[in-house]
Amino acid sequence: MARVFISYRRDDTGGYSLLLFDRLARVFGRNQVFMDIDSMEPGKDFVEVIRRAVSSCDALLVLIGKQWLTITDDSGRRRIEVSEDYVRLEISAALERNISVIPVLVRGAPMPTSDELPEPLRPLARRHAVALSDERIDYDLQRVVAALGRISTTDAAQSQSWLDRLERIRTEERQLNPEERALRHSKLTFPRATRLLFEPETVLVPGGAFLQGENNFRVTLPELWIGKYPVKVGEYRAFINDDGYSERRFWTAAGWAWREALGRSKPDEWDSAIWTGNEWLPVIGVSWYEAYAYCNWLAWKSHWPYRLPTSLEWEKAARGTDGSPYPWGDEHQQVTCNIRGMGMGQTSRVGLYSPQSDSPYGAADMVGNVSEWCQTRWHKDLLAPPDDDPDGDSPRVRHGGSWASANLVRPATRIRGEPTFTSNYVGFRVARSSVD
Repeated sequence: MARVFISYRRDDTGGYSLLLFDRLARVFGRNQVFMDIDSMEPGKDFVEVIRRAVSSCDALLVLIGKQWLTITDDSGRRRIEVSEDYVRLEISAALERNISVIPVLVRGAPMPTSDELPEPLRPLARRHAVALSDERIDYDLQRVVAALGRISTTDAAQSQSWLDRLERIRTEERQLNPEERALRHSKLTFPRATRLLFEPETVLVPGGAFLQGENNFRVTLPELWIGKYPVKVGEYRAFINDDGYSERRFWTAAGWAWREALGRSKPDEWDSAIWTGNEWLPVIGVSWYEAYAYCNWLAWKSHWPYRLPTSLEWEKAARGTDGSPYPWGDEHQQVTCNIRGMGMGQTSRVGLYSPQSDSPYGAADMVGNVSEWCQTRWHKDLLAPPDDDPDGDSPRVRHGGSWASANLVRPATRIRGEPTFTSNYVGFRVARSSVD
């Protein structure tokens, strides 16, 4: 089984590295794919730690974006020229040990020439590269997997099985007329590795009844897919980088007017490493308008009907069907979530408290970490017919409490918020309906 190390620059291809890791882990196994040296102990020689980590792998993927060569340090030097640069050390270690090094060119980035690279890295220019683009992500992922699979006979057989499955789907679709193909797309469950690199992972919430609210009203909902995690920094970064803030079509009329009036091009605290320094942190500082625009953009990019979950959908995904007050059962346990009093004082990596805090459907962080926007307009009367119309400037519902509170964490608790409201404890997750 091939062991893979992903080398990347967070400022250049951070979002792609995170989601490439997720896809490769599903093909080769999570224990076979490595990305960050997060567990490095204080006082350790990081050069030796990196060399050992790379040496334990069979292949190094070097993610190269358009800024990979030009990113500088605080003194204005190109990072690639600095001998202690992590990326340089990773590539050098792989080249020295004759490990397979595969450049991955992200979103049209050119392959660096030998003259553009420092002496120890010049052999990289002679390595055959694969491309990774949003427009043909399925095909590009096949090439990455196939390249890694050829490292050993066993891996080749495993990856070929996966590739054959995708090819069978495409062959069948080519034989359909346009109407049949559209219907097939609405029903097919594709291998998870075919998700776009920035597309959030989802879990299935089966259709049926559940007990809603503190008084356990019986409500029946259709089948739903909901984000396994709140939308992460790396996933939201793709929306920003793809000009999501300048495309009017993704926004409601009220949301676009709000964005235009502020000249807004990113969430609050976006440039603060505390809140966005790790791609696995939940995005914060987003208004309801921004969350809605992101979902529209994701639907357009992925061709899946992504949107915000309604208040009812969110509550069922968090509680399950039996009226349990918390995702994990009846008792309030602070140790199972990031809420006030736990000592975090900020957001935490999504899934940090999994699986003990996951909902019955496998959704993580439904309680604590960030308070999450829902599609539904706020109404004081719980028995009033739900209003999920996205237009206008009416207040919206949030659920889930956050790292900054301890008394709003029950999934049945609804929180009122103006659609313009932003905070460092407010985020969101995506949902999409299953189409019959």
